[in-house]
Amino acid sequence: MENSNEHPKEYLRSYGLSATNQRIAVLKVLDRRTDHPTAERIFEDVRKNNDQISLATVYNVLSSFAKSGITKEIFVEPGRSRFDPRTEPHHHFFCRICGKVFDIDVECGISKLDSFDGNKIETVHGTIHGICKDCMNKRST
Repeated sequence: MENSNEHPKEYLRSYGLSATNQRIAVLKVLDRRTDHPTAERIFEDVRKNNDQISLATVYNVLSSFAKSGITKEIFVEPGRSRFDPRTEPHHHFFCRICGKVFDIDVECGISKLDSFDGNKIETVHGTIHGICKDCMNKRST
């Protein structure tokens, strides 16, 4: 999200979005986070500085960000969306113990394809589920 914090209004306009105070507030939170937060977590962070925003507004802002390409909505655990400002193709690791999500850069042969058997590939996303090293270290002590 390069230049989103320096010039948030111009950044939003470059994606065809009007620069509302709510969008700027959500953008600033996303720019600071690398943990692939849920909408609820983003809402909690925004509310620290803006008590005039609702959870529904945060959901609407995130939906507009995902549609415009500012962020990606990812599904790494059942029933919960998370939001990732890193929009280029990459995969994720999900820790089944602590719920941590982080980016991983691994090669996936299919991600190099644009189609298979006449089907057009638009997005490739993989999630590796396991136990993160922090949780593994806690288990061994």
